[in-house]
This record gives sequence, structure tokens and C-alpha cells, in this order.
Amino acid sequence: LGAMALGMFYWNFPVARTFLGDGGSTLLGFLCMSQLSMDCGVFFAKTPVPVLFAVLFLIGGVPFIDTAVSILRRVLSGKSPFTPDRGHIHHRLLDKGVSQTAVLLLLSAAHGLCIAGGYVLLVVAGS
Repeated sequence: LGAMALGMFYWNFPVARTFLGDGGSTLLGFLCMSQLSMDCGVFFAKTPVPVLFAVLFLIGGVPFIDTAVSILRRVLSGKSPFTPDRGHIHHRLLDKGVSQTAVLLLLSAAHGLCIAGGYVLLVVAGS
């Protein structure tokens, strides 16, 4: 799974040269969250379930928040939540003149902070 993600990173940094597509990105996301869910259930069986859900939410981090905000924004504006637009976080940053590399680094850092927060929560609540 990690090799698959690193392979995509290799071919898409610094500028995208290949496209994962909806099917590939859905599969990759599903496999990542399935693995995390199973790992949490096996290794952290004594941790309260609400804490595990919070940890999974934090590990999902930026992509989860971006998807939720996009769906909510579209529904509140009377549009279909399945209609594409340029309202995602990365599009907004690119439209403001931020470079692709800076957007990648910024969102990666934000996601890293979410993951670190999930880990801290797991360690604190699990002990």
C-alpha cells in the first residue's frame, strides 16, 4: 500500500504527470482507512470507541475535512454535492497564486499535524 502511494508520489512530484483517477483514489483511500480501522481495533482494543473515532477522523485529516466542507458548501448553495467545482482547499490556494509545490507542502504539513494530533490523543487516552 505504501509502495503504491510512493509510486504515485514519484511520478507526480513536483508537477503531476499521471492521474490516479476516481477509482484509484477511492481504492487507495478505502484501503488506507480499512487498514487503520483494523489496526485500531486490534492494537487499541482497550481504548474507548469515541477516542478511536476521533483518532480516525484526525488521521483522515485534511482530505476528510476538505470533502466534508465541499459537500456542505454545495448543499447549502443548492447545488448537487456530486457536482465538481474549484472550491476545494487546493484549488482555492492555487487561485490565490500559491505555487503547486507550496500547496503540496502546506497541505502535507497540515495533514501531518492532524496525524500527530491523532497519535497524541491515542497515547494520552489509551494510557
